Amino acid sequence: MKEENFLKKCHERLDAGAREYGDQSFYKNSDALVEEIKEEAYDVANWSAVMSCTGINPDADFVLKVVANKAQEIAIILEKCKQSGLFSDRKIPERGTPGLASAASDWLEKNLSSRG
Repeated sequence: MKEENFLKKCHERLDAGAREYGDQSFYKNSDALVEEIKEEAYDVANWSAVMSCTGINPDADFVLKVVANKAQEIAIILEKCKQSGLFSDRKIPERGTPGLASAASDWLEKNLSSRG
């Protein structure tokens, strides 16, 4: 079985988002971005539940429970960080600042593990 390259997929989605939406996400305030991430975590939990409801393999159900719980942890951690003001020092760039997508791509390269 071929292992999916997570970093490559992140780059592809970042590029697709840049083509579709431009760089507008970079100008959102931190609370709005936290909410966007939390919404994605809710989707991960929901898709796990949908998949589990039609499954019969107990091992698959266990994996989906782990995935849903990790998504819940992400949402909880981000909300606590938001409430604490952890992201309040973020500097919102001026509109039209060049190189933002490239900076995000570089951040992914630097911070994601090389596991896959």
